[in-house]
Amino acid sequence: METSNKAVISGRLIEFYEFTSRPLEYGSTRIKNKPIGGTYWEYGREYGAFREDGNLIAREIRHREIEPETKEEYIERSIRRASTQMKRLISANHQRHFETETTYFTTKFLTLTLADRSLLFLEKTNPLFTDFIRRLNRYIYGNDLEHRKLIYIAVPEHQEDGVVHYHTLLFNMPFVAQKTLQDIWESGLEDVIATPTNPKGIKGIVDIRVKRSWKICFYLTKYLTKNFHDSTLAGRRKYFPSLKLLRPQNIYNQNSVIGLQASIPPEYLTRTREFYSTYCGNVKYSSFLVPDNFTLNEKSI
Repeated sequence: METSNKAVISGRLIEFYEFTSRPLEYGSTRIKNKPIGGTYWEYGREYGAFREDGNLIAREIRHREIEPETKEEYIERSIRRASTQMKRLISANHQRHFETETTYFTTKFLTLTLADRSLLFLEKTNPLFTDFIRRLNRYIYGNDLEHRKLIYIAVPEHQEDGVVHYHTLLFNMPFVAQKTLQDIWESGLEDVIATPTNPKGIKGIVDIRVKRSWKICFYLTKYLTKNFHDSTLAGRRKYFPSLKLLRPQNIYNQNSVIGLQASIPPEYLTRTREFYSTYCGNVKYSSFLVPDNFTLNEKSI
């Protein structure tokens, strides 16, 4: 199928795309004549046709060897995609999970460091983070496996000395005392220890903050994605989203998109720009930040 307009709804963030050069192709019709498992070229990129969860999808083929003249462009495009997806996931989940029938959980921002300063590789540290989430789930929910559902996004980052630490946003975590979190994070330091480079000391849980303002989503996205240029993360997952995250909603129906955009007051406009996409050609982009009490036009979506 084809469309000249697309909208993406991520909580209070609503983005619009208008494709002015050629329509955007989406859905299974784009690859309906392509053999499953086969590859094909479009606009200078190689794609593969796959069946996933019963749906036909097209996925760009990412080669291990990239021509030197295109490698930097490829890396930047990958980082932009990951940053955009991170922003939308944070926007879709920040204060969107109910703690009671009428109140939302506040978002917690947690930083985890390691006691073992020799752990420099994600192959060694990622299992430690996974164990922390498992133990934290067990502490909060006990043996209630059905409702064990911490919702989070985690970003690994290498410090200047190469040691890995983890920044984590938790969207539905109730209050847990910092000392308890330190005990659960078994790989962290038990006590604060001063060092020549950090006279105030380091500890297993460096920081835990409560984030209520929705505008913090933009700051956190920039903060959490600043390490995406880290060469040690090349070809690796740059962030870890939990399975039960709320996902952005994509709208492709042209009339619905136009109607939705017309229903949003212009004072909520936050950004406009025009850019060129290899696949879509010229694109007009605009984004809106609507208030919590704003009701979307149901006919539009």
